[in-house]
Amino acid sequence: MVRGFRRVTVSPIASPIRLADVLAAGKEIFAKTKRLEDITYDNLITSQQARGNIDKVIRDHYKGDIKVLVEKYKLKVPPLVLLRADVGEENVEEHPLLRARSRYLGFRPSAEDWRREITLPLDIGRKEAQILGVIFGDGSFASKTNVVILNGNSNDIEFYTSYISPTLESIFGIPAPVTLKNYKTKLPVVTKESSVIMPRMGQCSKAMKTWLFYDMGFPDIGEISKKLPEKEQKRAFVEGYLASKGQAQYNRALNLESFQLRNVDKEELEKIISFIRELGMKVKGPYELHMNHEKVQNFNLSSDVYYGAYIAGHSLDGLQILNPRHQRVLTRHRDCKPAITA
Repeated sequence: MVRGFRRVTVSPIASPIRLADVLAAGKEIFAKTKRLEDITYDNLITSQQARGNIDKVIRDHYKGDIKVLVEKYKLKVPPLVLLRADVGEENVEEHPLLRARSRYLGFRPSAEDWRREITLPLDIGRKEAQILGVIFGDGSFASKTNVVILNGNSNDIEFYTSYISPTLESIFGIPAPVTLKNYKTKLPVVTKESSVIMPRMGQCSKAMKTWLFYDMGFPDIGEISKKLPEKEQKRAFVEGYLASKGQAQYNRALNLESFQLRNVDKEELEKIISFIRELGMKVKGPYELHMNHEKVQNFNLSSDVYYGAYIAGHSLDGLQILNPRHQRVLTRHRDCKPAITA
């Protein structure tokens, strides 16, 4: 996937600027890159002085169409979106964000979302429900920005690069690069080195963040459950959640596979357990666990208590294992299905 838009040089637009000349420049850009999203003001203008003139010509021409779209979709569509549609000889109402509005009423796209032509899934199939589970497990939301953040542990670099990144790109249509962050640590139980490398992702999209909040119920697991009414959707969500937050184990003596969940928030864990039990899966817990004194000090925690849950046996039958780390633990003892990727 191309990172951002491509810089393209076009023939200068002569004054006085006419819409036909702007359309011709747009078609020249499209012929060179085959990507409508490369039709930007930065590529259309030949001087800074011309930008305002080009913008006025485009706005004046499409203001009537924009009014109709605002009334129908309750979204203010940038004029450049209509220009791109005319260049590509497309129906503007087939734009990914306008199609999404026919399905979801809560998301609020930014100008950058329109420019990049982000997509939102019209239907929540297995792949989409799985990535929602991953986001619920590893995700967090920056309070004053439009960034959705995912943080993994040091053993999940392969999971992030081989599964999460391409899957996010295929669903939302924007780049999803993985950054490897070097975190300092004093915990010998975590690593013998002075630092640990962990995968991190930051998806900057107001449309994506507000869609998760207002249309998919994040971060309330009870609201998410309502948005995923089908059993297969819920099961796929659990597959994604276990891939990000679960710890796969195999007990040779008992010939028993299991997943363990841990959380410092007992109430949150109880809600997750209730969600999983809706699928008929047997979950033991929550039960109380204690962290050693050294971890409490280094993590600056107020308490040494955290909580665990345990899923084992036939409750895991047919479960798709998405995380390569979990696949390696269990692959000798079961026929692991490969993860669905883009």
